[in-house]
Amino acid sequence: MVNFISSAQRLLAQVIMPVLALAVFIGPILGQENPATLLDVFGLWPALMILIAAAGLVGVVLIVARLRAFGARPRPSSQESSLVE
Repeated sequence: MVNFISSAQRLLAQVIMPVLALAVFIGPILGQENPATLLDVFGLWPALMILIAAAGLVGVVLIVARLRAFGARPRPSSQESSLVE
């Protein structure tokens, strides 16, 4: 449980931009009887929306890369490592 919490804390910085991108792009088009589309979202400030989308994509790539590199194998506890030696 402690390893999961420390892993989640390490990934917190990478999670910020994908969550912001989802909020910016999906938030306005949710809801009943809302005529907004993704083109309306890009119409606000196109360069900023592209920047947010790119940062969100980079955040997702970093999360996947970190999980593949560090989260795939369980770390041995101190008792197991002392038994190996």
